[in-house]
Amino acid sequence: PPAQAQTTTAGFGFQVLDPVLNLWRSSRNIAYILFVIIIVALAFMIMFRVKISPQVVITVQSALPKIAIALILITFSYAIAGFMVDLMYVFIGLISVVLAGSKALITDKPAVMFNFLTQGAITIAGVSLPLGIFGLLMGYAVAFTIVLFMVIIAGNGLIGNLLMSAPNTLQWITGTYALMGILIFIVLFTIFLIAAFKIIWMLIKTLANIFLLVIFAPFQIAFGVITSASGFGSWVKSFIGHLAVFPVAGLLMALSWIFLIYALKFMIGNAFNFPGTWGELFNQIPGLSIYNGWPPLLGAGNHMTALIFVGTSLSIMMILPKVVELIQGFMSGKP
Repeated sequence: PPAQAQTTTAGFGFQVLDPVLNLWRSSRNIAYILFVIIIVALAFMIMFRVKISPQVVITVQSALPKIAIALILITFSYAIAGFMVDLMYVFIGLISVVLAGSKALITDKPAVMFNFLTQGAITIAGVSLPLGIFGLLMGYAVAFTIVLFMVIIAGNGLIGNLLMSAPNTLQWITGTYALMGILIFIVLFTIFLIAAFKIIWMLIKTLANIFLLVIFAPFQIAFGVITSASGFGSWVKSFIGHLAVFPVAGLLMALSWIFLIYALKFMIGNAFNFPGTWGELFNQIPGLSIYNGWPPLLGAGNHMTALIFVGTSLSIMMILPKVVELIQGFMSGKP
C-alpha cells in the first residue's frame, strides 16, 4: 500500500539547505569511515578502563548506546537541520501574529507582517514587493532622511522652530543654528550607514555559519562519542543560536520602523499644532500611558519629542549588528 504521509516534495527547510546537501553527504560518508577508528579507540579505552569522569569508567554498556545513537543522528542530521529551519519560520509566524495584532506597523494582517519579516516585503495597494534586507535598509534610509530633516532642519523642526521663534535682534545666529542642524543630520545619517553595513554583513555571516554547521554536523556528532566537548547537543545549540538571529533581527527591524513611524506621525500632527505635550502625544499612540516627567530629562518641549523617537529608532537599528552576540550569550547563560 502507498505511504499516505509521503509527499512529492521535501519540506521547506530540507529544500533551502539543498546547496550544501552533496557536501553533507560527503561528510556523512567520511564520518561513517571514521567510526571504524572511533570504535577501535573505544575498545582500547574499555580494555585499559579509562575514566570518562572522576567517578565513571567507560564500559561496553556505556559505549555501545552512544555509538548506535551517534550513527542514527549522523544519518538524520541533515533532516534535523531542515526541521529546525521549519520551526524558525513557525516562530517568525508567531511574531507576525503579535505585531499584526498591535497594529503598530500600519498593517493588521499577519500574512503581510510575515512577508515583511521573511522577504522584507512591503505591501502597497494589495501588491507585495519583496525588497529583502537591501530594500528595507534603502527604504529606511529614505524615510529616516525625510523624518530627520523634518525633525531637525525644516521649519517645523527643532532648529527651524528656534529660528522662527528667535527675535529679530538675534537673527545673526541663523547660520549657527543651520550649521548645527546640518552637523546633527550628517552625524546621525553616518551612524545609520555604518549600522546598515554591519547588519548586512552579520546576516551573510550567520547564513554562512548555518551552512558550515550543516556540512560538518556528522563530524561534530561523531567526535561526541569520545569527548564531551563536542556532540549532538552542542551542535543543536549552536545551530538554533544561529537560526534565532533571523527572527530576532526581523523583530528589531520592525520595532525600528515602528518608532520611525511614530516620529513621522508626531511631526505631521505637530505641523497642525498638535499634539503640544507628551500627554497629548501618548494619547494618540496605543499602549502608552501618561506619566508626569516622562522621559526624565528628555521631555524638553514638544519639538524634542519627535527627535527622541527618531533616536530610539536609530538606537534599535544599531543593536541589530550585535544580535549574534546577544543570542549566543543567552544560549550560553551569560548575562
